[in-house]
Amino acid sequence: MIKTNLTGSDISNNPIVGSMHFMKNGDVNLSILDKNDMISTHDKSALLITAEFLLYALERDEWMLQFLNSMNKNLKDIEKRSLKRKFRVIEGGRSKDPEDVNNI
Repeated sequence: MIKTNLTGSDISNNPIVGSMHFMKNGDVNLSILDKNDMISTHDKSALLITAEFLLYALERDEWMLQFLNSMNKNLKDIEKRSLKRKFRVIEGGRSKDPEDVNNI
């Protein structure tokens, strides 16, 4: 499973070894750290394959449609849960006798 961290990272203990940059003109720039002691050849290959897969996935219209439908459903489910009212039953309450107006 891929761990996604959108809030940042502790770079001192977990250094960046590669990144993808989406340029304004539509180009995608893949940067991989070139220091041999920081990343193995195997890891560099894995990063390249991962980047190629991501670019391939972005070009697959049916994958994008499936992803967007899934995201839409998840957002609707989240909205539905957030709008659901939560009631708490209070013991006691109103008398069942309609004549008893003092017990409201």
